[in-house]
Formats: sequence, structure tokens, C-alpha cells
Amino acid sequence: MNNPKEKVNLTQSAKCLSIDQSEKAANAIYDLCDLEGRIQQTGNLDEQGRAEIDISDLDAGRYQLFIISEGSIFKSMVNVD
Repeated sequence: MNNPKEKVNLTQSAKCLSIDQSEKAANAIYDLCDLEGRIQQTGNLDEQGRAEIDISDLDAGRYQLFIISEGSIFKSMVNVD
């Protein structure tokens, strides 16, 4: 599912998840889902391949982050305390 050529850096604080996709891709989107597959947040990466996701309102637990970009899907687990 992950594209080995694609590099994504995730940085997390108590209130924010930062995405930095090193390879810029037009029209890249993200979905942050709970473990039952329900989308909790969705949005677009900017032209530089970056996004800031406010996670302060999410319940504590594990979530799945999907980044869809030019036919590839990056998936990562995110823990929210």
C-alpha cells in the first residue's frame, strides 16, 4: 500500500499532527480514521505537500492516517493521548 519512493514525515504534539510529504503532489488528500474505518477528519495537503491536523478534539486512542496522492496510498497508525 505504501509507495517506497514516497517519503512522509509525521510530527505530533498533543494538539496537532503535522504532515510533510517530501515529494510534492497535486491534489493529495488525507483521511484520519478511527479503527472502525470511520473518517474523523479529511482534508488536502497544500502545494508543498504539507498539512496541519488539529487532533485536540479527538478521543484518546489509535487512528489510521491515509494520504492519497497520484495513485498511491500512504498509511500510518497515529496514537492520540
